[in-house]
Amino acid sequence: MKKISTLILLLAISSISYAQIKQESRYFIQESKTSHGSVYYISHSENMPKIKDAKLIFSSTSSDILQQIKPKSGDQILFESGDFFQGSLNIEAQGKLNAPIKISRFGKGNRPVLDGNGAKAVISLLNPAYFVIENLEIMNEKGDYGILIEAKNSGELKNITIQDCEIHSVFLASKKKEVATNDDNKYHGGIKVIIYKGEQPSWWNGFVVQRNYIHNLGLCGFSIRSEYLLHKNARGNEAPFPSFNVLMENNSIKNIIRDGVIMAEVDGAIMQYNELCRIGQMGLANGIWFWDAQNSVIQRNIGYECHSFQNDGGPFSIDYYSTNCAIQYNYSYNNDGPGMMAFGNHESGKGNLIKGNVSYNDNRMNQDDGFAAITILSAATEVIVEDNTVIAGSGTNYLVDHLDWEGKPLDVLYRNNKFYGNNNAQFGRFLNTGAKFEGNIFTNVPNLPENIIGEKNQTIFDKKFADKLAKKLNVGVQKSDFLVK
Repeated sequence: MKKISTLILLLAISSISYAQIKQESRYFIQESKTSHGSVYYISHSENMPKIKDAKLIFSSTSSDILQQIKPKSGDQILFESGDFFQGSLNIEAQGKLNAPIKISRFGKGNRPVLDGNGAKAVISLLNPAYFVIENLEIMNEKGDYGILIEAKNSGELKNITIQDCEIHSVFLASKKKEVATNDDNKYHGGIKVIIYKGEQPSWWNGFVVQRNYIHNLGLCGFSIRSEYLLHKNARGNEAPFPSFNVLMENNSIKNIIRDGVIMAEVDGAIMQYNELCRIGQMGLANGIWFWDAQNSVIQRNIGYECHSFQNDGGPFSIDYYSTNCAIQYNYSYNNDGPGMMAFGNHESGKGNLIKGNVSYNDNRMNQDDGFAAITILSAATEVIVEDNTVIAGSGTNYLVDHLDWEGKPLDVLYRNNKFYGNNNAQFGRFLNTGAKFEGNIFTNVPNLPENIIGEKNQTIFDKKFADKLAKKLNVGVQKSDFLVK
């Protein structure tokens, strides 16, 4: 009995001590001066860490203290590794070419965790330039965004970088169907970048998102767009102001309620070497896609297990108002929707390319008429689909098809593609208009029209066969330490 009483007492003391520690934890902000600018060291603990040449400037039990930091060019805001911070940063500032502003970490250990705790965003930036966010773990279950970057009346804004971060558990209200399927919430999620109309236009020149792990959040992993529309039939008589040098590479994007990545109003953007998995858990969604873009590329990515609420449900897409864009050298497999899609409509969708991709067991879900492993939609013109390999899996319904989405495809050339069927997956039913076929190979496809010659082959075209072809494409996340704490 005495031993039991002693144990209870020890547990009580332990509990009290933990509560006291939590209560006594404080936010400390220390500052050191360098030739480039100030370095702000932020800690959240019961004892202030000793930092050489740094002086304490703020101390509080409240995270509101973070709003006291007003960085200038060359300044750094560093959170202590291994610490947990609740609150938000709201910054309106710009760095310079050789003196960027940086939000990062200091010390050894796991990335510091920044929890927005219901704030609109964990980190909010207004009109930033020459700005770096890196080496942080960001979450905001009750809030709308992990990172929110906005611009208005600022002209050209250069060189924004988000790298080596883990962003998760944001906008979890989206787990409710009525929230997830409401398009007003479509861009809520991990990282939102938006340009608003104003008295003068704004645009990005140099926006890099690399080596991040974006996962388990809703509704969108990353989006970048502008209210200054690009395509003539979208913007009317207004002048276009697209963003340039937008790059998204080496990111792992998994378990997103709706879309993985949306890029709009961009010129020359590149999305490459990314991994997409389990996108589109509710609502219409795709993995990574362009809307109202030009001269932009989706290449050397891997996308699998993307889901569909009804339609869409694929990893790679060129959507409305996009011209001279490409989906090339990607690997898609086991997706509910098409591996690759290209839209037309409203005299857009011109000059797009789908080239050198490998698709396996895509179009697994019974969708609207016209969906297939490769799908061209709407009044697309001057589209080339070439050198792709499409392999039917056990779930594949159609290998290739056209879809009448407010208009039928008008001019699509299929050249030197290989379609490997399984004597079950079919040739599309709506390819009788707008499609021209040159030098394609159709193997074990049961319902080919009379003007297309197919062949029979006993070779097993399975996932191993697809993996072997995809290996040559060098797809997915390349060597990276972004998952290393």
